Amino acid sequence: MDKYWKYAMILCRRGDFEEDPIHLLVELYNLEHGPFFHEARLSSPEELEMAYKDVKSDGINYWFYDNGKFKWDQREDTNNFTWHWTPNEVTD
Repeated sequence: MDKYWKYAMILCRRGDFEEDPIHLLVELYNLEHGPFFHEARLSSPEELEMAYKDVKSDGINYWFYDNGKFKWDQREDTNNFTWHWTPNEVTD
């Protein structure tokens, strides 16, 4: 990434004959220990346009799907459900 963060559309679940794939619009950060994301919070038409441009430019991001597991689960601090991501174990 050229900048510290950008919007991205990440794959959370692949589709099959019964289900369509699920994607999540996120703010993607480039940190020293690797990429990090959290759900995007758009609060203006300008932010929506930025998200559109970033996703149109980059396409669907598969890195998190390929390098970990997503689970649809309830957040500990609220009653809301969200996608939780756990990285794959690194074996040397």
